[in-house]
Amino acid sequence: MGAGAERPPHAAGRRPRLLVEFLCLDENDWIMSDDMTQAAMTTWAAKDLPARLLAAQVAKLRNCTPEDVALLVTAGKLRPLGRPNTNVVKFFGAVELMALMADGEWLDDATKTIGQFWRRKNARRNGVTLEKQADNTSAEATTQ
Repeated sequence: MGAGAERPPHAAGRRPRLLVEFLCLDENDWIMSDDMTQAAMTTWAAKDLPARLLAAQVAKLRNCTPEDVALLVTAGKLRPLGRPNTNVVKFFGAVELMALMADGEWLDDATKTIGQFWRRKNARRNGVTLEKQADNTSAEATTQ
C-alpha cells in the first residue's frame, strides 16, 4: 500500500460491521443491500465455503441438526435455492445464509421457532396439551 492509500476497516484490526438490510419485493423475494452483500461475501470467502450448501452443511454452520434446518424451511424462515419440490435435495445460498446469521433478530426468531416445534412435539408425545402445560407452569410460578 502506498502512503496515501486508505486501509479497509478490517485491516486496522477491526472487524467489518455487518449491516443487515433487506429490501422486500414481495413475500417470497428478498434482496440484500449492497453493504450487506459485501459483508456476507467477505464472510463467505473467509470461511472457504461452496456457493451452494446442503442442509447438513447449513446445520453445521448454525450448530443445529439437519432436521432443524428442515423445520426452518417449513416455517418459511429459510429459503432453499430454486424453489425445489418437497422430495428433492435442497441447496441453500452460502452468502444469503451468512447474511441471515449476521442478523440477531433472525437468529432469535429461528431459535424460537425450533424451540416451539420441539415443545409442541414433546407435549403431544407426553399427552399434554399446550394449555395444560401453560396452566402447570403458571401454577408452579405462583407457588414459588
